[in-house]
Amino acid sequence: RVVAYYFFYEMEFNTKLNMALNGWQNGSSDLEETIKGLKRMLSDVKNKEYLDQVYFTLANLALKNKQDKEAIDYFKLALANNSNNKPIKLESYLAIARLYFAMERFVPSKAYYDSTMTAIATTDERYNEVFTYSKGLTDIAANITIIEAQDNIIKIAGMSEKEKKALAGKILKEKREKEQKEREIAEMRNGNVPTVAPTTTNTKSTFFAYNDKLVKKGKADFERRFGSRKLEDNWRRSNKRSSGDVASDDGNSDSGDADITDKEVAALFKDIPDSPDKMAAANEKIMNAMFALGGLYRERLQNAQKSADILEKLNSKYPQSKHELDSWYLLYLSHSDLKNTARAKEYYDLILQKYPQSNYAKVLQDPDFLAKTKQEEKKIQYYYDSTFVAFKSGQYKVALDRSANAFTLFGNAATPLQPKFALLSALCIGNLQGKASYVEALKEVVAKYPETQEQKRAKEILRFLDSDAAKSDSNRLKTMDTIVNSTFIIENEGLHYIIVFFE
Repeated sequence: RVVAYYFFYEMEFNTKLNMALNGWQNGSSDLEETIKGLKRMLSDVKNKEYLDQVYFTLANLALKNKQDKEAIDYFKLALANNSNNKPIKLESYLAIARLYFAMERFVPSKAYYDSTMTAIATTDERYNEVFTYSKGLTDIAANITIIEAQDNIIKIAGMSEKEKKALAGKILKEKREKEQKEREIAEMRNGNVPTVAPTTTNTKSTFFAYNDKLVKKGKADFERRFGSRKLEDNWRRSNKRSSGDVASDDGNSDSGDADITDKEVAALFKDIPDSPDKMAAANEKIMNAMFALGGLYRERLQNAQKSADILEKLNSKYPQSKHELDSWYLLYLSHSDLKNTARAKEYYDLILQKYPQSNYAKVLQDPDFLAKTKQEEKKIQYYYDSTFVAFKSGQYKVALDRSANAFTLFGNAATPLQPKFALLSALCIGNLQGKASYVEALKEVVAKYPETQEQKRAKEILRFLDSDAAKSDSNRLKTMDTIVNSTFIIENEGLHYIIVFFE
């Protein structure tokens, strides 16, 4: 009988839901009446198991009425009240991700695309879209987060101790309220709390400084409570009190800092820069992230306007930075894409005036420069390949001479392949002049070309050439050979595993 009741009530519920929608769609009731009807369904205790469907319907009505922010709120409520309705979960995640993307709020958009990835089937026709944005927004969201966090810690670093304590009180008070609310929800649902926030491997940190709104609110609360003072001489004089000082005399406050200790403040703000070097490091992170975003907006999103905006902000905030030339060229390209001919010409002139010998200047002056450069790269690559073939065929003297002549023939074009030619020369010397010369040549490769594959290979060869290491390797190989021969059973049709040991 219980099963029958739930079956019939579910039919009744769906009927009510469809009637509310149909009334709006056929014009017999307006949007406001429809929404009121749906909200009445939310207050009916019998609909507790179906709240996600009501909220989902309200979200779609808000979408149709172009109320995007309200739609996001309703979709989040649909998720918060969802127990196991997978279609609503998927559609809500995806709708929120798309809405945030349209608002150019790429950090939450990335998070909800990640959540959608956990719910969508690979056979879904929207899978490619979700996968592309989930991956494509990773670096963009990361750099936006860096900028927001570093901006906030710089703001906090400029606060007085009293301001920091007021802000810390506000942060801890909100944290406690949130924890209390979560406990209450957990108790109401017998410990089964649905996930409201999106699940993602790249979840935005809960570090307070990432929340620009919270930082600004804390500072505003401080100024409301304690007042503000203009920067001026003789500010200590008693007749210089600000109106904010008077306003704070009522003793009323909700800042939450009355019971916060200095130790708690220090723990909360332990990552705030407290020296010129740390402040410079924070600004360096912001500068690098802004430049990275300039390229990412253009390459990943094909959004020339966003690219131009962030790069111009970069050059305004950090003039003459290490990214100046690269950012100017990207700005030239972005303004060209936007048909802002005058602005593009400004950056064209700046590059030619300040960096006339740069590759960017050469590209701007000679449209065929890149094609010529590519052709030169092909020539030097072919030359190296031919030299390597000579070495492999035992023509060590020929390969050594060709390696030595590469820079005479190709000049700077051979620079990218310099480590390869150096290692090849060392290998030739080893075959022509013996071990001592070979070791010296390899040591030169190690010293001159750090952090390259050629340096790594030279180190490996040097280690093997060491007599003790070579002997140890030989003994180890013999031991392994004995083990393998004593335990290996021939099974031509069986599954085999291979273990490779590295030192």
